[in-house]
Amino acid sequence: MDSEEDALGTDPTDPDTDGDGFSDGLETNELGSDPLDANDPGVGSTGASGITDDDSSFPTGGLIATAVGLAAAAGLALTGAGQRLWGKISQFLAGSIFGFLILGRRKNRCEHCGKRVTSQEGILVDEDDNYECADNPNGDHHQLKRK
Repeated sequence: MDSEEDALGTDPTDPDTDGDGFSDGLETNELGSDPLDANDPGVGSTGASGITDDDSSFPTGGLIATAVGLAAAAGLALTGAGQRLWGKISQFLAGSIFGFLILGRRKNRCEHCGKRVTSQEGILVDEDDNYECADNPNGDHHQLKRK
């Protein structure tokens, strides 16, 4: 064994000559990296978990990170603070959608007759493409509420 370490130039008394966290034997026999260079990633890039993430394999590192993130989010939802936060977010979203629907309806109705109106070439017309509003005391056309 010492003859191999002599040939490689590694320290026989230190199992990890370059101090990168991988043993000299693992680097030379499995990873294909230089046991004297702590910055040599070898054949595939290998993180501290020992999971290879090269072009020929499924990107398990990203999958594990995603699973950990989802587990953390689920854990937060189980706490009292997480439940209160989710409750406030839900209330805000529900209120925003409801308010949008109400304001959107009022904005598109005639102030006098209440019919839905749209603008066609700058003129407000109802669903029957009629611009006349019999309920308008100031004229004969549909009108939106002024703010």
